[in-house]
Amino acid sequence: MQIAKLHRSVYISSKSRTLKSKILRPEFFEQLLSSKTVGDIKSFLQGTDYGSFIGGFEDSDIYEGLEDYFYDLFRKVTTGLGKREKEVLYLFFIKRRDIIKLKGEIRKGKDYELRLRKIDLSYIKQLKESVGKLPVSERREARFIIGSFYDLQNLITAVKLRIIYRSQPEDVYPFILPFSYKTGYRLISQILSSSSLSDVSRILKGIIGEFSDFVSFRKAVYRYHIDQINKVWYGYPFKFSIPFALLRLKEIEIKNIKAVYEGKKFRMPDEEIKKMLVGV
Repeated sequence: MQIAKLHRSVYISSKSRTLKSKILRPEFFEQLLSSKTVGDIKSFLQGTDYGSFIGGFEDSDIYEGLEDYFYDLFRKVTTGLGKREKEVLYLFFIKRRDIIKLKGEIRKGKDYELRLRKIDLSYIKQLKESVGKLPVSERREARFIIGSFYDLQNLITAVKLRIIYRSQPEDVYPFILPFSYKTGYRLISQILSSSSLSDVSRILKGIIGEFSDFVSFRKAVYRYHIDQINKVWYGYPFKFSIPFALLRLKEIEIKNIKAVYEGKKFRMPDEEIKKMLVGV
């Protein structure tokens, strides 16, 4: 049984490392930016692993093709994983997407924010319990990825609502999710007590580096998250965190492809589109 488990782990890790070598380089995104039309973007994508999933030139063909690719990749790199590992990946990648759709369908009205908060807290509780079932070594690396993901989410939420939209701290706290790696409520409280991005930059300097505006802040916090993800590629080569890291990097890659596509569709200047890209 242990030998069979090791063989599965070797296969999944080796496949994930091979697929990581195909992650699109910054040069590819320069090519995408050189596109004159959205049709050109599809042509560039045809030469990648995404190509066989994109059948037409309509918006739906692009978006659905990218999503189909991701679900197919998820199936490939999770087949053969243990039950506990599969559960964590299912919750983080599949159920999280389902919850985003569910929240988008909830109409604003009475107790709207309270309902969203309940959904988030129930999901985070389930995710934490699932991570807690993993072996200690796997739990630690899962928290690099998941914890830094929620660091990213909470920091962007806090800065956007407090600094950009000037919301009061008590109105922002309900949107902060109780999962973190290097940022917790104490640090978030410092941000919510700030009144400028320069103050926030000083607070976060030791975690994500310095920044001067919201664009550089967003890029810095994504770079921090990606740096935490990339930690798992080192050390013991056959582990659950390898396919986990791959899936998250591909999720970010798809986000960047969509950003370029939408930018070109709405005829945005290349410099404005570049501001939306992260990690490239």
